[in-house]
Amino acid sequence: VSDEDSEISPPQGFCFPVVFMCGRATPEPLTCPIHNAPCEEDIQLCLLRSDCIKPLIDLLFDEQTEVQIAVVEALSTLIPDPSPFYRRASDELDRLGVVDAVI
Repeated sequence: VSDEDSEISPPQGFCFPVVFMCGRATPEPLTCPIHNAPCEEDIQLCLLRSDCIKPLIDLLFDEQTEVQIAVVEALSTLIPDPSPFYRRASDELDRLGVVDAVI
């Protein structure tokens, strides 16, 4: 088996650019300040743990309105419906600059 055969091929499809841009989530099972639980990489893609927030903020300034809307929709998934963790999630997003970028 050559080195080329043993390489893992990159994922394809709709989410590939986001996964490629963001990278992999950190392996340590720390409590996510947004979900208030450890984010499990093999079950879900946590935008925070995958370092996707800053690239998404950058895309808010894209010239295409469709891209801007998609970013706002993606970021809105980080704010849980009214729950005890709403304040924690909004504080974390504010710390990352999401609030200023959206406004």
